[in-house]
Amino acid sequence: MKKIQNALWLIWVAVMIAFCLSCNAEKKLAKKEKQAKEFYQIHPELLAEFCDDEFPIPEVQYIPGDTIIKTVTKEIPGKEIECPKPTAENPKPTVKCPDCEEKVIYKTKTDTVKIVDSRQLFLVQEDLKRVNEINETQNLTINQQKDQIRELQNGRNNWRWMFIVLAVAVGLFLAFKIFK
Repeated sequence: MKKIQNALWLIWVAVMIAFCLSCNAEKKLAKKEKQAKEFYQIHPELLAEFCDDEFPIPEVQYIPGDTIIKTVTKEIPGKEIECPKPTAENPKPTVKCPDCEEKVIYKTKTDTVKIVDSRQLFLVQEDLKRVNEINETQNLTINQQKDQIRELQNGRNNWRWMFIVLAVAVGLFLAFKIFK
């Protein structure tokens, strides 16, 4: 009996030590996180180097665009010029110059510069992992609830069949009693 009490006492002490150590581990982690923040606030250049190593910026991808040429034609009407020798029939003689066309050419080209932000990509991937984990747990819960519903429906159907069999048996019993 004494050995059992000693064993229970040792188990209780071990559980309490494990409990205290687990709380201590959380405090140590929080302390290390605080120290890291303070260190990187003092040495931001080291943080920048760490970020560059962890999240490298890829090369810039240049995608040339198509050149779009648009030609606009304006028609300029010709001027009327007076002739030097007026006559009696035509006191103000004029000559109309031919209409001129002026062409203006507009050239536009749109190029694309593509840069992938690896930091943003990392954050999006982490969010996607978290959402997928949530979806998996919800799917498991839904499947468990569906199984429970099926079990309840099967039990209900069994009770219905037992009631029908009992009703038929009572009906046959009464029919034999009445017609006998």
